[in-house]
Amino acid sequence: MNTTISIFLFLSGIAAGICLFAFKYIPLSKDNAAKEQKINNLKENIENQTQLSNNLKIEFENIASKVSEEKNANISLSKDNAAKEQKIHDLMENIENQMRDNAAKEQKIHDLTKNIENLSKDNAAKEQKINNLKENIENQTQFSNNLKIEFENIASKNIENQTQLSSNLKTEFENIALKVLEEKNAKITDLNRISLENIVFPFKEKIDEFRNKIDNLQTYEAEKMSGLQKELEKLISINNSVSAEAKNLANALKGDNKLQGTWGEMCLERIFEYAGMTKDVHYESQKQFKADDGKKIPDYIVKLPDGKHIVIDAKTSLVAYEKYYNTQNEDDKKNSLKEHSSSVKRHIDELATKDYISLPGLNQPEYALMFVPLDGAISIALDDKPDLIEYAFKKNIAIVTPSTLLATLKTIQYIWRQENQKKNVIEIAKQGGSLYDNFVTFVEVLREADKKISEAKSKTQEAIKRLSASDKKGNSLIAKAQRLKDLGSPTKKEIPEDLLKNGDKNDAV
Repeated sequence: MNTTISIFLFLSGIAAGICLFAFKYIPLSKDNAAKEQKINNLKENIENQTQLSNNLKIEFENIASKVSEEKNANISLSKDNAAKEQKIHDLMENIENQMRDNAAKEQKIHDLTKNIENLSKDNAAKEQKINNLKENIENQTQFSNNLKIEFENIASKNIENQTQLSSNLKTEFENIALKVLEEKNAKITDLNRISLENIVFPFKEKIDEFRNKIDNLQTYEAEKMSGLQKELEKLISINNSVSAEAKNLANALKGDNKLQGTWGEMCLERIFEYAGMTKDVHYESQKQFKADDGKKIPDYIVKLPDGKHIVIDAKTSLVAYEKYYNTQNEDDKKNSLKEHSSSVKRHIDELATKDYISLPGLNQPEYALMFVPLDGAISIALDDKPDLIEYAFKKNIAIVTPSTLLATLKTIQYIWRQENQKKNVIEIAKQGGSLYDNFVTFVEVLREADKKISEAKSKTQEAIKRLSASDKKGNSLIAKAQRLKDLGSPTKKEIPEDLLKNGDKNDAV
């Protein structure tokens, strides 16, 4: 738009200049037609130029309008292009992400395909093995059937052969017997009575000998049976005695709660022994404690590493338990079961009131162990009260039986072994450190001794040199000492030859 206005003003200026030029340099003369004609031509040219300027102005305005529209369109297109470029950029990023995802998925597909191929190969191999096994089984089955048929045939043939052989043997035996009888009869006839006695008498002796053996055997068997009967009577007597004692023990246990407790403690002692624990080392029994509410004596205290403890109290309930197993009436069984489970629950409550876990001087977990010496007693109690163990835990009590307690004590014994090994390792480390320090000290002393020995050796060499060194008169100490001997001084020892030679050399020097 500004360019169009500038062009229009420029053309207007040209037209005005031409007019001024015409009026200034061409004097008007009414009679000068040529000049007027020129002026008219100039006016016409000016009008044409003005018209042309107007046309140009309109055309430029149109062009400017189009340019402005195109510019606005270009701006809009630029904005659209920028948005589209942003979309294209986002799409490219999405495409790249999709390509990466596709690559990862293709890799996964490739891996899965590979796994499937491997599995297919494995399955094929396994199917081949299965087919081979099936084929082997079929072959074995066929072979077994063939063997069975062959065995049946052989057995049938053997039976037939045995039957035939038996028949043949029977016939042959009969024939031989007839021949023997005929021969015997012939011999009897020939030899008469004497020959008959010679034949029958040995047979009679054999029969008598056989009869004696049978009599002796019957006598021996009779004596043996008599001794066996006595032993059996003795065994019956012992069995009756044991039964009576067992019955008395059972009655005593049923009737005496203290005796039941003693029996439970005996079972506990046996379990400690099986677990490899030593009394007063790994556990203590009947130890007294003074608490605020009086004196308390837990049955057993198991010692753990780091000064920790576990309290075990034995509880035995046999009356209802024995009734449950000995009665045949279902109602009595139910009542005995309820009575037994209630008895176990009472033991839990009694143990909870003793509050062993807060005894002074004990460092233990937040629960005590209630030992029941019969696994079956807890098993049937749980049949009636399934939440009995949970109930005990709420009372800070854990129920244990011989099997579970033995496993627990074995674990504790293993912990003790580990603790002892740990202490041994620590002691070995201490001893090793002390040994190393002593070794370093020994090396230092040895080096100092070596230094002193070297110094002493140097001093010795220096002293030897001084013995051999000559004074201002050319005499050494060795030579002077030897001269004393030469002058008649009584001596018992001799100066070594090498020193004398060194002294003589130094004297000569």
